[in-house]
Amino acid sequence: MREHFDVVIVGGGPAGLAAGLYAARMDLRTVLVDRGPLGGQLLNTELIEDYPGIDSILGHDLAVKMGDHARKFGLASSSRSPRSTSTATSEWSGWSRATSCGRRP
Repeated sequence: MREHFDVVIVGGGPAGLAAGLYAARMDLRTVLVDRGPLGGQLLNTELIEDYPGIDSILGHDLAVKMGDHARKFGLASSSRSPRSTSTATSEWSGWSRATSCGRRP
């Protein structure tokens, strides 16, 4: 059985978690895909002292807080190994893709 999502986010670092949080809050069925645990480079950072609104926090603790916050709104996450472009393209046919400039590839 295949699951269907409105939004698929690739990358579980701070940017991916923030995108997942906002998409899930808009009631879009959202999944975040990463090849490891959520948090990205936060998991390799001991102390963070420049995150807005937080004086200092351990990287792992911030990753956990961000993940918990996004899941509270319904974000699903999946740990997957990357596939080749040709496999992903044939599996995901019918999807619309856009570059960061908004142009279609």
